[in-house]
Amino acid sequence: NSARLQVDCGDGVCAVYAARGAYDVLVLDAFDDGAQVSACVTEDFYRAAAHALKPGGVLVANYFGHDRRYPTYLKRLARAFDGRVLSLDAREDGNVIALAFQNGPDHVAWQSLREVAAGLSARLDIDFDQMVSGLRRRNRYTRRDLCIVQGGEA
Repeated sequence: NSARLQVDCGDGVCAVYAARGAYDVLVLDAFDDGAQVSACVTEDFYRAAAHALKPGGVLVANYFGHDRRYPTYLKRLARAFDGRVLSLDAREDGNVIALAFQNGPDHVAWQSLREVAAGLSARLDIDFDQMVSGLRRRNRYTRRDLCIVQGGEA
């Protein structure tokens, strides 16, 4: 823990249901014996997660992309977050990262994303440019913008 980061350890499901507007970011990486934890993939849980976030907050969830139930999980997530969900292939192993936004814009300009990615890449030595490119593979977009609200999935 530090002034900028506080890590809470404990029963994450209970913490999410108990919290209201408490978190900037929730990270969900819940697996048990090679499967998603069932309590963490319900629409009710995702709604509780949306309520647990502060305005502008984001849920970052890791899924097995090859899980036949993954599309169902993503649809539940989109319904709970009013369609404000993006997904991105993880670098390796078939996992998919979903980003669910508590609120925010309906779209963002590719140029803005590329500028932010370039700055982060230079500062952190992580290939954020590749991540921006990867957003095109799993999300709706136009030539100019990435669509944050994914029509048809909610």
